[in-house]
Amino acid sequence: VRGGSRKLTSSCTYVVEPNMSVETHSERVLKHRRTVLELLQARVPDSPELKKMAQENDVRLTPRFPLMKEDCILCGLCARVCEESVGANALAMEGRGTDTFFHPPFGETPLNCVGCGSCAFVCPVSCIEVKKTDKNIEIWGKKFERLACTECGQPLDITPEHRDLIRKRTSLLSPEEMQLCGGCERRTTMKTMQHLVDEQLTLETVRR
Repeated sequence: VRGGSRKLTSSCTYVVEPNMSVETHSERVLKHRRTVLELLQARVPDSPELKKMAQENDVRLTPRFPLMKEDCILCGLCARVCEESVGANALAMEGRGTDTFFHPPFGETPLNCVGCGSCAFVCPVSCIEVKKTDKNIEIWGKKFERLACTECGQPLDITPEHRDLIRKRTSLLSPEEMQLCGGCERRTTMKTMQHLVDEQLTLETVRR
């Protein structure tokens, strides 16, 4: 941060302030970014995402860091999104340091998982597998039914468990809204807007 702390820090842990000037491509930042990428590549060498980032930053695998052939980079985003955004608390962190790993509690099929797939969506190295068919979603060894659009029947990326959890956490979405695909939702919104406009025009005509 220019004019602030001289220490390098990650963007996700630094509080944004008014008129802040942030340098993201100084030689010092790029040097440390390359080192971090070397460490991550050594841990997860087969990740397409990391390979792309390494290529963009001119980073190559080097023998100074031993290859670990892991899938997870231990960022913890999966557990955080499950707890803080989804509210399911289906994932847990175990171990310390490089022996840390994230999975359902006790390594068993997660009872609290609602099949939303948010953990897989935020995973930066795509190491969480989600299997989808027209009828089901399978994740963490647990199979869920896929809800279908109530208008056109298209399978949705929402399960009954996820719908029920959303209804518990917020009253802003109705069950009907959660069971419409994007296209049908837009058409329904347009019909509602058109109906309101027609009512307003009718009211103005009557007043005249």
